[in-house]
Amino acid sequence: MNCDVCVNKPASEYREFRPSLPLANHLLCLWTALVIGPQGANAQHVLPDGCIDIVLINEEPPVVVGPWTKSFVARYAPGTRIVGARWHPGRAPAMLGLPASALLNQSVPLSVVWGSAASARFARIAGEQSLSARKSAVEAALLDCRTPARLTKR
Repeated sequence: MNCDVCVNKPASEYREFRPSLPLANHLLCLWTALVIGPQGANAQHVLPDGCIDIVLINEEPPVVVGPWTKSFVARYAPGTRIVGARWHPGRAPAMLGLPASALLNQSVPLSVVWGSAASARFARIAGEQSLSARKSAVEAALLDCRTPARLTKR
């Protein structure tokens, strides 16, 4: 194998973390990814897993990524920071307040799902500089929103 190909190819540092005990019945994991490597798009092959995630990419507003039925390629520039929370299969609808079929093969802004008041808790996460701080902030926001009664709809 040509080592130049290995060195120059963008890659990502992906890690999964166990959620805190209050979220363990809802979430499969929290995860982070940092895209590293030289300039150019990094192609990430995403396989369908039947799960629903909340995903924050850099300073962009959070999105709910629904369950996908086929694989796809996501492309990110080096330096991209991603934090996500992945629900156990079948458990997101109760917390999100809509059926998984409404999110099938889609990414939807969190503000559309939960309204601007509830999703504002996640907007503050963009100000955190480290992936660890962002992950902790996502977990704190989800702890605050873990029951539908706490959510303020549009």
